[in-house]
Amino acid sequence: MRAARRSGKSSVVKCLYRTYLPTSGAMRYRTGDGRDVDLALLDDRGVLALRRREIACVSQFLRVVPRVPARDVVAEGLWALGHDAAAGRRAADAALDRLGIRPALWDLSPVTFSGGEQQRVNLARALVLRPRLLLLDEPTAALGEGAAAVVIGMLRDLKREGTAMVAVFHDGQAAGDLIDVTVRLSGGVPAEAREA
Repeated sequence: MRAARRSGKSSVVKCLYRTYLPTSGAMRYRTGDGRDVDLALLDDRGVLALRRREIACVSQFLRVVPRVPARDVVAEGLWALGHDAAAGRRAADAALDRLGIRPALWDLSPVTFSGGEQQRVNLARALVLRPRLLLLDEPTAALGEGAAAVVIGMLRDLKREGTAMVAVFHDGQAAGDLIDVTVRLSGGVPAEAREA
C-alpha cells in the first residue's frame, strides 16, 4: 500500500492489527486452522490469540519495557509460543546479527538505541515469529540503504515461505519485487489498486 502522507495508510494497518477498531466494513482472515474470521468483529481474546500465534505487526516505533535486553525483547514472542529460553535467545541473536545489531548491544535495553537500531529490533521481534500474516508500517523508513536491503531480503524470504504481508511504503522502489499489489489511498479510501 502506497500513498501520499495523511491518507490513512497507518490506520489501515492498525485496524488490521486491531490497535484501532474500524467503524465499518469487514476484514476477512483465514486462520491457520482454517477458520474464516472477521477481524473487525472478533472478540479481544480471539484477536490476542491470533497475535500470539500467527499475526505480527511492525509499527514505526518500538515500544518496550525499559531495562529488558534487546535479545529478550526479540525472544519473548517465541517464549510465549513455548520455545525454551536458550532456543529463543539463539533465534533472537541470529535475527539481531542478520539485521546488523552488534553483539555488544544484545544485552542492553533498546530504549537506549538509535532510531534505526530500534527499528531493526522491532523488525527482528516480528520476523523471528515467522507469522502467517505480517503487517508493516514503513519498515525501512529509519534505515540506511544497506540495512533496508537486508530487511527487504528477509521479507522476501518470509514471503517465499508463505507469509502474507500488508505493508505501507512511501517509496515503492524500496520494496522492489516484494510488492504484488499496490493500493493507493486518498483520505483513507482506496483510490487505485493495481497488480505489480
